[in-house]
Amino acid sequence: MFLSRGVSREEVFQAANALAAQGERVTVAAVRAAVGGGANGDIREMLVDWRRERQTPSEPTIAPPLVAAPAPRQTNVVPLDAAAPAEPLPQDVRALVDRFAQQLHRAWTEALAATTDADDQMTVIRAAAEARVREAMERSADLEKLVEQAQTRIADLDHEVRTLESALA
Repeated sequence: MFLSRGVSREEVFQAANALAAQGERVTVAAVRAAVGGGANGDIREMLVDWRRERQTPSEPTIAPPLVAAPAPRQTNVVPLDAAAPAEPLPQDVRALVDRFAQQLHRAWTEALAATTDADDQMTVIRAAAEARVREAMERSADLEKLVEQAQTRIADLDHEVRTLESALA
């Protein structure tokens, strides 16, 4: 049985950062290939941590809307840097907003991990399918060689039969 070598959190983070810097997708399979081993489950957990650490709490990652809503028409638009400060939110509303932001962030992180898992599973499935196709093509080539050899042997035997028949006649 093949045992994968353990990888450190630092190795996974360095590989993930390098892949991200190159504009590559950061997947378990890509990181595993970059570090030269490691268990998929361990790498997956470390990638979830890596993704969490890349996001700052003040900037939660939010999925863009599928269809942009039209901007409401406003006649009295006040710039954000206007002299009048905005009223702070009441404490209970702020707590509710913070809790919702945390839940949204957690759901987004879980969805991202699930997407990564699905991508990794598809990579494994695709690789297995490609291996089976290659194996089937090799078998097909082997069978074609056997058929060719059998046809040659049949032709040789047919020739021998004709030679024997003419000798007996």
